[in-house]
Amino acid sequence: SRTVCGHAWLKIFLESLPSHLSNRVQRRSSNRIFKFGDGNNFRSEGVVLIPAVIGTRLITIEVDVVNTDIPLLFSRNSLKKAGMSIDFEKDTVSFLEQVLPLGVTSTGH
Repeated sequence: SRTVCGHAWLKIFLESLPSHLSNRVQRRSSNRIFKFGDGNNFRSEGVVLIPAVIGTRLITIEVDVVNTDIPLLFSRNSLKKAGMSIDFEKDTVSFLEQVLPLGVTSTGH
């Protein structure tokens, strides 16, 4: 399990980056295969290292990119490795010594 996103999500994300962060984007090759709930397999078209701000922390996310319409999906392993924990009682997430509120949609997601 790896962190993965679709082309469309990545395009929108990269377009939204301020110029001082967009120069930090790096690309690497990858040939990993991803299988989603619909049973289809998708070969990674490469890995992109993208800068992101979570709370007050600037981090780099290593993400495989596949040719399907999915958002950024963090692997459980990467969240665990980052020391992230989710408190569903309080709707918060603990990450890098920060406690941040979770956004919840009108449908409860």
